[in-house]
Amino acid sequence: MDKFIELNTEAFPKQERVPVKSFLQMADEGIIDLIAVYDGDIFVGFCAVMSDAPTAYLCYFAVEKSLRRRGYGGRILELLREKYAGCQVVLDLELVDSSAPNNEQRITRRNFYLRNGFYPTGYGMAYFGMEFEMLCCSPNFDMEDFMRVIDKLKVKNFRPLVFEVDI
Repeated sequence: MDKFIELNTEAFPKQERVPVKSFLQMADEGIIDLIAVYDGDIFVGFCAVMSDAPTAYLCYFAVEKSLRRRGYGGRILELLREKYAGCQVVLDLELVDSSAPNNEQRITRRNFYLRNGFYPTGYGMAYFGMEFEMLCCSPNFDMEDFMRVIDKLKVKNFRPLVFEVDI
């Protein structure tokens, strides 16, 4: 649990971070699948997935900082696509924005997902005063079905975005 708390704090900015207590409550209520990832006895990271076939929304995904760039992230995404076979696995990430102080990190993150079988959808999301691009493991993204799943989160001030995608 300590490693989970530390990773959650390190990996997500405060405005995007969900308290661990909330993750556990949502998992207990069946709203999300909270998945701890291990390599033997080594804690690698965690995922939080909302699923309701045919959509699985990977809403949180983090790998321990010391284990990044070792292939774990790609392998975890592969395992998630297997676990949620038959579903469109959807995720969101910060928009690439040349004025953002962490734009290089945003580009690196986006390229990681594209290399690992995700496609731009042409859609994004805005919530908590931030905007995110949505990627999908299939080139055939169904926004209507995704919205059915996301409605379960009951996020205030959520709105979908449509934009040009530079593939």
